[in-house]
Amino acid sequence: MKGVLFINQLNLLNDFLSKYKVFIIIISVLLVLVAVLLFNQFKADENASAPSDLIDETVLEDTSTHEKQTENASQKNIEIIVDIKGAVKNPNTYTMKSNDRVQQLVNKAQLRSDADLTQVNLAERLTDQKMIIIPSKNDTTSSTAHHSSQSQNKTQPINLNTAEESDLTEIPGIGPAKAQTILMYREEHGQFQSIDELKEVKGIGDKTFENLKEYFVV
Repeated sequence: MKGVLFINQLNLLNDFLSKYKVFIIIISVLLVLVAVLLFNQFKADENASAPSDLIDETVLEDTSTHEKQTENASQKNIEIIVDIKGAVKNPNTYTMKSNDRVQQLVNKAQLRSDADLTQVNLAERLTDQKMIIIPSKNDTTSSTAHHSSQSQNKTQPINLNTAEESDLTEIPGIGPAKAQTILMYREEHGQFQSIDELKEVKGIGDKTFENLKEYFVV
């Protein structure tokens, strides 16, 4: 009896499958498509989140770099005191910026009509405690005086916080490589607080420091 019942149920199932075979196939295909779409959507969302994090990190790095560059620029362009004499209407000491040129100082002091600029480098960058003498066309010794002024400037102490490579290499014992090392130390650690801090620069020991310290101020 049970065997007959089982056979009848099996026949009913076969009839059902035969009758609704097309619908079953369609539903199966739809389920597969839905599963594929859901999987692709999940992967797309996962991939989209990673670039977003990367972009955020890049923006933060760019902002940090910009702030550091701005800070370094502001540290370099500091106030300095320079002296101008000779054929100018207003000879005096002036407060300038370390990025200023001789031309800007001359504009403040105002040239006299007899000023001779043929021996003056107007593009030269100013340094702290620098003295500029503007020669006169009527002064037969102007060339000698200006040359003496330039020699005097070279022996004057150089400010460690405003000096450039060209200034540093004028000092005996400092070549381009050592000058670059000093400038890199200043960029990484900020302004020198004392002359003794020069010993912290790589390659400058106590003996070298003793030979160099008289050439610098802060």
